[in-house]
Amino acid sequence: MERFSSPVLQKFLICLGVLPLLGFGPSMKRDTKVILLGMDGLDPKVLERLAAAGDLPHFKSLMEAGSYRKLATVVPSESPVAWSTLATGANPGKHGIFGFIHRDPKTYMPALALYGSSKFSIQSSRGGTPFWQVSSSNKIPTNVIRFPITFPPEKVYGRMLSGMGVPDLQGSLGLYSFFTTDRQYYQDLKDHDSKGTLFLLETAGGKVYQTQILGPRVAGPFSSEPRDISIPLQIETHPRQVMLKIGDSNYSIREGQWSEWIPLKFPMSFMKTTSGIGRFYLVSAEPLKLYLSAIQIDPKDPEFAISYPEEFSSELAEKIGYFHTLGMPEDTNAFVEGVLSQDVFLEQVETIMKEREKMLVLELQTFKEGLLVFVFDEPDRMQHVFWKEGREKPIDDCYKRLDKILGSVIRQLDEKTILVLVSDHGFTSFKTNVHLNTWLKEKGYLALLPGREESENFFSEVDWSKTKAYSLGLNGLYLNLKGREKMGIVEPGDAQKLKQKIEKDFLEFRDANGKNVVRRVFWSDKIYAGPFRDSGPDMLLGMNEGFRISQQTALGGVPRALLEANVKKWSGDHVATDPDLVPGVFLSNRKFKEGPVSLMDVAPTLLEIFGCSVPESMDGKPLLLLR
Repeated sequence: MERFSSPVLQKFLICLGVLPLLGFGPSMKRDTKVILLGMDGLDPKVLERLAAAGDLPHFKSLMEAGSYRKLATVVPSESPVAWSTLATGANPGKHGIFGFIHRDPKTYMPALALYGSSKFSIQSSRGGTPFWQVSSSNKIPTNVIRFPITFPPEKVYGRMLSGMGVPDLQGSLGLYSFFTTDRQYYQDLKDHDSKGTLFLLETAGGKVYQTQILGPRVAGPFSSEPRDISIPLQIETHPRQVMLKIGDSNYSIREGQWSEWIPLKFPMSFMKTTSGIGRFYLVSAEPLKLYLSAIQIDPKDPEFAISYPEEFSSELAEKIGYFHTLGMPEDTNAFVEGVLSQDVFLEQVETIMKEREKMLVLELQTFKEGLLVFVFDEPDRMQHVFWKEGREKPIDDCYKRLDKILGSVIRQLDEKTILVLVSDHGFTSFKTNVHLNTWLKEKGYLALLPGREESENFFSEVDWSKTKAYSLGLNGLYLNLKGREKMGIVEPGDAQKLKQKIEKDFLEFRDANGKNVVRRVFWSDKIYAGPFRDSGPDMLLGMNEGFRISQQTALGGVPRALLEANVKKWSGDHVATDPDLVPGVFLSNRKFKEGPVSLMDVAPTLLEIFGCSVPESMDGKPLLLLR
């Protein structure tokens, strides 16, 4: 494309009417500015409904004056997979992200797929060539703020702040703590498999309780077994408030209030400490119910880099104050489990959105050239927990809030600026849990040990000597392949016939009302190509609307029930749904040629706007910009 870079040649071709057909023209010079605004999970059905009602004036103006298309998502339509596909313009076989969870074939155990670590460093698990590497190598100023799967941050010709994938100090994707004196409440949370760390407190005299705040998990000095580094926490209760003592500092919190960000120092050794930050919320003083957010990396003093350059996070915190650094900070677990009420959860989400808005304002103030990428995650989190019929108001309010933010961006656009707004997938209802390993057991593809009728997580009771297929993660089915799995029994030559039989059985899978549970079945060797293809699942499902693979399946569980009604607040989903049912959104203030558009087309389109050569590794095709 650089053969058209001569200004004289450009003018000549424009006069002939050739250059615009090639996707170039006055709006595509190197001094063009591009804003890529990402909104995780923004759903076209909700968007169209609210726009038609007049509730989203700025979205509506883009839809009418520019380009609006449903954006074909990927298989599986999990956010890490989708955003990695968008970034690299390539199928998962080339970037290697197939979900939140991958599996180790030598142990059958799950592993976090977003990043890996060794004794000396943390590395991204995503392969491929993201568009910001290409723009940076072409010296195009490139600022990437909270794009998913950018941890650890990458070197760019500008700045990067990591998004989804940044862990808390314990190495999890977000582990809250809850302190209580209510024994029954504590037991109820335990019985319902709370994802938080629970502390049942006994008085140390009067109304004073001694406990601890868990920090980093590290290997011990004389053992490879991990141990938690903690610091003492003293809680003194008073009528409708508590006094916290952490180190030499005291903090007072009233019932129904959030604390400010509290800096925390964890002693790693005699000479070294690790910094974290956390926020408390006091549900009640008597009985004591005290929530503590996941302990997050301190942006002013990060234990490991969450930005490029490394000092960028500190500079940002100096300008806007402490902010959530966790990749997924909206604590849906605490809300779903009832630890945080709806109002308190929405307060947390609003705080996060205000932080993001401050970041965006700062970026727009200094945006003079090049590429600005900025991602909001809130539509995804809100729709997961409020999708159920009759509970749509928080979702609608979220879209309206984003519309105002979009309006502030539009007001700062000039004639040189191209705005592209995308979402990675849409949403649908989640009414029924599908225990996929149970289905495999009933069909004879998975076997349990003699006398067992169910199995806890991590395949605790599975008889691998008789198991041909198993499921792990939110949309992954694996053959127990000889030579690959530790105890594989399926001969490689028999794999194709086995997959054909499993697919046939899946397509005949119906619920009690006769509704198809599975809409389509995908074979990885047919839909993926690239160096990572064989490290992903052998088969993936396109579930019908209303069905989702269960959490027990994701962790290798085999319950007794096959199908189970979903009664939890987590009522919307997309991760295992047929991608045709949950497309994302493509919006722009410019006109692009009509036609289908997929996640893989976004990266090459951005690069072609700047006149950069599109890497051969990208599967997508640039969209033709008409004006």
